Amino acid sequence: MECKICSSQVIPFCTKILLKKYSISYYQCPNCGLIQTERPYWLKEAYSSAIIDSDTGLISRNIILSKISSIIILLFSGKNSKVLDYAGGYGIMTRLLRDIGIDCYLQDKYAKNILAKGFESKDNKKYDVVTAFEYFEHIEDPIKEVDKISKTYKPKLLIFSTMLHNDNPPKDWWYFVPEGGQHITFYTKKSLFILAHKNRMKFSTNGRNLHIFSKKYIPGLFLLFISVFWPLFYPFTKFFYKSKTISDRLLITSIK
Repeated sequence: MECKICSSQVIPFCTKILLKKYSISYYQCPNCGLIQTERPYWLKEAYSSAIIDSDTGLISRNIILSKISSIIILLFSGKNSKVLDYAGGYGIMTRLLRDIGIDCYLQDKYAKNILAKGFESKDNKKYDVVTAFEYFEHIEDPIKEVDKISKTYKPKLLIFSTMLHNDNPPKDWWYFVPEGGQHITFYTKKSLFILAHKNRMKFSTNGRNLHIFSKKYIPGLFLLFISVFWPLFYPFTKFFYKSKTISDRLLITSIK
């Protein structure tokens, strides 16, 4: 079996019971450190529920990431940016970004849009920024998926989150989430660098869980700084953004 990112021959890493019934082998790349499962034949069953029950951090994670994203978008794309939340789940991030004042839309092939109805994306639209939070660990073919996002939406920034490991995570690392069966690809900093390079993009990371692929390089130290000190800077974004909460309500009411 070859690594999904660098095509090196992978070696066995561990075995886990997924969805409480499938014995699944995990493999690691000795070159870039990527960990991947065997061919994920169980995904249709894993996505019978788009969001797993044990994801108790869903709401708080979206609230924090929406505020951090608003700072990044303002500084590196501009307040009038059109944004797509890719694999956006129930529409939580889309609604939060629109409430801040960002023109955000939603795309997700598994989850039902509950909270951002009327703001679904059309595939032929171009977006200045694409966000993809807690999605990369779900991707079966990362190179193909990032290439698809890049060619379809042509964003200047792809802001995403996924937890990195340091080449030697514990066999019981919580981020494997075997009970859900949806996490199938686990990255190192090196593997994401290679992934960005293969898609002709620059890579920035805070070194842990927040990353950017971009046309122009953004210093990783900046991303780390914003990840830690965003509560100090977020209040100032209100001078630039105008919330769409009321205007969206009026728009939806007029359409109906």
